[in-house]
Order: sequence, then C-alpha cells, then structure tokens
Amino acid sequence: DLYKSGFTQGEIDIAKIYVTGNFLLSLENSTNRMLKIGREISYSKRIVPIDEMVKMIKEVREKDINNLVKEYLDLGKFSIAATGPVNEKLMEKIAADLKV
Repeated sequence: DLYKSGFTQGEIDIAKIYVTGNFLLSLENSTNRMLKIGREISYSKRIVPIDEMVKMIKEVREKDINNLVKEYLDLGKFSIAATGPVNEKLMEKIAADLKV
C-alpha cells in the first residue's frame, strides 16, 4: 500500500516534528553531540550547524519522500533467498505474498 499511495503531507509533517525533536534532544547528551561532530568531520569535513540541520529537515518535501519510497520499496527489484528446510510450497507462498 505504501508503494502504491506513498505518504501523505500530514504524515510527513508529523515525521519531521518527531525527527527534529529527537535530533535536538539527542544533542543534550555530550557523548551524542561529540559523535555527531565526529561523523560530520569524517564524512563531509565540516560541522553542520544545528539550525542548518533543522532547516534541512523542514525542507524535505512530500515528493522527495515518495520518490524514495518508489525507488527503495519496489518489490519487483527484490530477490528471495532461503537456507534450511524450505520447501517449494513455502517459497511460492512468500513470492505470492510479495506480489504488488
């Protein structure tokens, strides 16, 4: 269903509030703050200011999220692998359940 219809703007707004709140709360812990700085220096060679990070979260658009859903949740791109005592009937059921 998510692949077909995507997220609504309301759902995305709630997620942005949640992500922003968790991000800001995580910075109250000095260990988390130092880990954030270390990751940013390692990955991008710059420290992203907190207000810039919050701005980037707020700028995420419904279209951006739903494009990612289409790209990463396309069941036609998935494969099934199994090990152990798996019979053909079970594999057929799993494949049928994954049909879009």
